[in-house]
Amino acid sequence: MDNCNIRSVAIIGGGVVGWMSAAFLSAMLGPSIVVTLIDLGEDNDVSFDEGSIPPLKAFHHQLGINEADLIAKTQGSMKLGTQFVNWGALGDRYFHPHGAYGAEFDAVSLHQWWLKARALNPDTPPLDDFSMAWVMANEGRFSHPSPDRRLIHSTFDYAYHLDAQLYCDYLANYARLKGVIYIESALNDVELDGDTGFVRRLNLAQDRTAEADLFIDCSGSKRRLIGDALGTEFDDWSNYLPCDRLMTVACGKGGSFSPYTRITARDAGWQWRIPLQHRTSMGYVFASQFMTDEDARASLMDNLDGRSLNDPVVKSFVNGRAKQTFIKNIVALGGAAGFLEPLEATCLHMVQSGLSRLLALWPHRNCNPLITREYNALTAREWDLARDFLILHYKATTRTDSLLWRACHSMDVPESLEVRMQHWLSSGRLVSPGSEVFQSASWLSVFVGQGLIPTAWDPLADARADRVDYVARLTGIKRVIDETVAQLPLHRDWIDKHARGAKT
Repeated sequence: MDNCNIRSVAIIGGGVVGWMSAAFLSAMLGPSIVVTLIDLGEDNDVSFDEGSIPPLKAFHHQLGINEADLIAKTQGSMKLGTQFVNWGALGDRYFHPHGAYGAEFDAVSLHQWWLKARALNPDTPPLDDFSMAWVMANEGRFSHPSPDRRLIHSTFDYAYHLDAQLYCDYLANYARLKGVIYIESALNDVELDGDTGFVRRLNLAQDRTAEADLFIDCSGSKRRLIGDALGTEFDDWSNYLPCDRLMTVACGKGGSFSPYTRITARDAGWQWRIPLQHRTSMGYVFASQFMTDEDARASLMDNLDGRSLNDPVVKSFVNGRAKQTFIKNIVALGGAAGFLEPLEATCLHMVQSGLSRLLALWPHRNCNPLITREYNALTAREWDLARDFLILHYKATTRTDSLLWRACHSMDVPESLEVRMQHWLSSGRLVSPGSEVFQSASWLSVFVGQGLIPTAWDPLADARADRVDYVARLTGIKRVIDETVAQLPLHRDWIDKHARGAKT
């Protein structure tokens, strides 16, 4: 008897997004569902070496991927967070850590005690000094967090820097060993069912066709299925996030082999630095209304770590998302679902999150609208909250030295972000509508790092001040962090011992 279960999935588009999807679905669904990847031979997504955030570790764990093997074969390095330079004001530096600040010691949050201590004593150490991740990163050290929650060594997290092409190759090899069928062909047109509006068949080059019960659109900003075939509308966020061009270049190793990404604000956007084992990846994300490609190229090339290894590659993008990412029997992932500039390394995470959500709401062949509505609502919420976090970086600036930063400082922001900023500025409270990719420590890092210091702190801190020796506790936490970090191996030594890639 036909049980209406999905029997086949077709992934449209290759690249990192397509092969992430193929690897995940083949691993999670097993041999009972046929997974096919159709590589259209198109430039599917804006491509750059990948920084990531900690949840990617869970994705690899689900697939049974060995971390050391992955890092070695992708010439990767470890990432404890991101250093931001020149964002609040010229000359400013702060760190967005993976993990917490210090260790909580009272019902009042540590950062509230820090705000009170700072107001009473200007010599109070900066908030970054209470982050295990930052002190490790600043010293160029790395080790895995301790599983013992009682230790300060358990308070940080980590992610990876990956060579994007090597990562794509790694996932492709994994997926094909799992039985994923690979087809390389151009897409001529899409046939829709006249009654349901579902995709019925893909007509490929050389009179080939492809059919499936469920289609995953990984065709990037071209949105070959969800856009071209079904006409799904796109929500453009350019009024909040004005950068629309991305220029990348690889260069020889230079500077420190740092276990963190560095993001430096420039006149018309920002430049990244990602240290890999075999080279350094650098790029400039900028607003074309404020800078030409030629000037962006000059700025990028003047700020390289070493000799360039290729000519800069430039691509356009639009920040925003599809208003629906699961419609009929199509699910959009990667650039087909939307794009957020890689300021906070969300690109891989949005694919991972979309796949996990799809698995949690796995449909029958009829793709019940109840399921698609839930998927779309959860997806929209996640993208909108991540959007707000990125907007905060631009809004929370006092820079007036260029057109971009003056425009960002004065721009209106979504009400959802405005509310969070008001709570913070009035009492140092970190409010959240619920589960989101960037937790309290992330918001705290940007608020404090870019100079948005509240006019007051949690009044509960005043009520408990005679019961808690908070200055001594803060001093003790900083001392223990410093002592612990001093005993850890250097990042380079850790990589050499555990995850050294082939020499190039």
